[in-house]
Amino acid sequence: MHLTYCYRIKPTAEQIAIMEKWLELLRRHWNYALGQRLDWLNRTRSPIDRCSLISEPIGEIPEAVNYYTQQAALKETKRLFPEYKQIYAETQQVNLKRLNKAWDRWRKPVKRGKRGGRPRFKKPGDLRSFVFPRVNNSRAGAHLIDGVLKLSRIGSMPVVMGCISLLQLDQNSNKIPTVPRLPTLSKIPTLPTLPALPFFFTKMRCTRGDAPTDTGRFHIETMHYR
Repeated sequence: MHLTYCYRIKPTAEQIAIMEKWLELLRRHWNYALGQRLDWLNRTRSPIDRCSLISEPIGEIPEAVNYYTQQAALKETKRLFPEYKQIYAETQQVNLKRLNKAWDRWRKPVKRGKRGGRPRFKKPGDLRSFVFPRVNNSRAGAHLIDGVLKLSRIGSMPVVMGCISLLQLDQNSNKIPTVPRLPTLSKIPTLPTLPALPFFFTKMRCTRGDAPTDTGRFHIETMHYR
């Protein structure tokens, strides 16, 4: 059983600018890493109905590209593009893990022989979340204490602790437990005089029985509504 707690966060204008910059940089890195993988795939494959029956030049065989090689290249990325030094290191690693998970769903079929769709390049605004994988420990980048969320390299911001949604999932049972529902975005008051507004919230996942401030991981997400 896993519990997911949803909190509304209230960052300052400066913190919103930082988080939106992170999302854009992570989007660009996602696209670059995906391009590396697709290039490697194209250079190491040849259609069997178009190649010579005698011989076929394959050129230099490129090194395999996977999560570990791309993670090791983060240091070089930060050297060439210093703005990536501003992003929390584990957040960049989780971004690559997400890509690796999507890649494996496409390349490795499940037991029934089905595959996921090919990972897509993300347009501006498509990447809407980043993750702090550890919470409230000595090596964590996120700390939630007394209604204040402190994020490494972003700063502290108040959290609306009263608006909590519980999503429960029991992997050993087919029954879906009854959980309270949150109001949909359609019920949020509209502000016609303003453009699309950033609505930031955080999701924290932990195992059943744990307090939401003890263990888990933070997903910082943003939505835009009018």
